[in-house]
Amino acid sequence: MKYILGILGAIMLVVAARSQPRWEPVTQIPGQLGIPWVIETGAGQTVVVGTRSWLCVSTDGGASWQYRQQPGLLTMSVSPYSGEIVVGGAGGVYISNDTGGTWQQISNARVVSGTVDWVRGVALFSTEALSALIWCRDTVRNCYATFPGEDASGRPRPGWGNTIGVARGARPQEWLVGHWPSWVWRTRDDGNTWEWIHKDGYNDAVHTLVVTPRGTILFGTTINGVWRSTDDGATWQRLRTVPDSISQLLLLPGGTVCAATNRGVFCSRDEGETWDALVEGLRDTLAVVSIAVDSAGYLWAGTFRRWIYRTDRPVSVGMAAPLAPSVRVRARELELLGVPAGMLRVELYSILGRQVMAWEGRAEASVVRIPLVGLPAGVYGYWVSVDGRHWRGTVPLLPQELQ
Repeated sequence: MKYILGILGAIMLVVAARSQPRWEPVTQIPGQLGIPWVIETGAGQTVVVGTRSWLCVSTDGGASWQYRQQPGLLTMSVSPYSGEIVVGGAGGVYISNDTGGTWQQISNARVVSGTVDWVRGVALFSTEALSALIWCRDTVRNCYATFPGEDASGRPRPGWGNTIGVARGARPQEWLVGHWPSWVWRTRDDGNTWEWIHKDGYNDAVHTLVVTPRGTILFGTTINGVWRSTDDGATWQRLRTVPDSISQLLLLPGGTVCAATNRGVFCSRDEGETWDALVEGLRDTLAVVSIAVDSAGYLWAGTFRRWIYRTDRPVSVGMAAPLAPSVRVRARELELLGVPAGMLRVELYSILGRQVMAWEGRAEASVVRIPLVGLPAGVYGYWVSVDGRHWRGTVPLLPQELQ
């Protein structure tokens, strides 16, 4: 009987292990090109891997690759709608309209990190200058510097250190900036005003941050792991169930958070309370330096030994994330499926970042339909909020659905 129970237990362990996605190798970056510090996915099957001086571009989901030299990279963002890529580094900020074929400089500031809201056409970059940030607007073309690290008289603002990490918040116009030492500041009006929300300045850099749909804030550090706030930044807790060395935090659609660490990839579907290790299939090293998710839900990873991996199935399989509303257009109506009960606000943005619709009301049923009036066909960004939980994404408005 003990022998049979032992066999059954082993089978259950194997089944549980296989419930997690497995990594499959895609390609190894040539040694002379460097380490894949950044991975981003774009429109269709586009995958872009960035080393310090090169882009490795695939437009067929990793089946083939092109290697293109670029101006120097510390940060990168790829448009989910077109072939636009923005890179930033010591040589400034550059934009490409043809997936890295040609480049145009849009700022000469020496930037460290950045992110782009492609729906609104707004980007934010941290810089080597202690008090300065770089904003780019008008579909990421018009860039200028602001100095939130200084007070009205030009003196350093208390709590504003070396800006390192930059992230978008859960709401439009919300951005977070991580510092060394480990301070965090937030703006909810595109940089007009700032609030200091993490004030414990220990000797580490906050270089990666995410905000979940429920408003939970998580940031990652080089040697002090992941920290979390579930009360809008009022209090913070260090999470002990994820490794200490964090390369990147990534927010997946629906709310799952994944962390690239020196011991593999770890994902949490409960706001960081518990974490599942995704390490099966990583054959060269567990040191993952970059991660991304594509439109089909597959997770991509780059390792310190230059391998690029992809999961064998969407990450949501075996790791179901909190349900997010499904958004589509039918018969001249914006239809939201699976909406939880509560106060609902819906905003639509054009591809140029202009708000074209706002609707607010109470969601009593799981299906909500909102009339669409006067909008032309195209791709729109949406932002949905229900009682403090936020989701964003894109939805196509097809000509036949608007007739």
